[in-house]
Amino acid sequence: MVNNQIEFNNAYSKETKKIEIRRNRNFQGDLLIENYLELETLNLRDIRSIDKVVLKNLPRLQECTIWDCGLKDLVIENCPQIEILNVRRNLLTSLEFLKGLDNVAKLEKLEVEGNPEISKILEPHQGNWRDWVLDEVRKLERYEQGAWYDIQTQKQEPKEETKLETKTEIPPKSGN
Repeated sequence: MVNNQIEFNNAYSKETKKIEIRRNRNFQGDLLIENYLELETLNLRDIRSIDKVVLKNLPRLQECTIWDCGLKDLVIENCPQIEILNVRRNLLTSLEFLKGLDNVAKLEKLEVEGNPEISKILEPHQGNWRDWVLDEVRKLERYEQGAWYDIQTQKQEPKEETKLETKTEIPPKSGN
């Protein structure tokens, strides 16, 4: 097997605008995609053996697809232009990768189907989960570990008041 990081670094220059890798069964391990300042589109599909992808310092990245790659962990840092994020049919276990989005308001499309653990998190929200996730992420004024835990473990119906309100009023205790 070929180490995916070495192969990747040799195949793509830092000025590349679009990276597309499909059906490459030789990749293994982790992949760091960093400082590709012109990269606008990343498409990794049907690779099946990338454990972790780190997207770092990609200021022009607008569309990211990592589909059916066996991905277990995704880290996003300093990628402020992401509008489309498709991570379908992987092995992701949480939505924590969303906290790395610099500008959540830019995110127009999020696809996470086919990640069994994430499906469990979103099950109570059935057909409304996309809107629910994006709404909850946008409500957060700052990213705190506890708030992300709440997103992942919340079991309320989508229309009920959620635990993630950034401003919660607690009614005063009545006198006994």
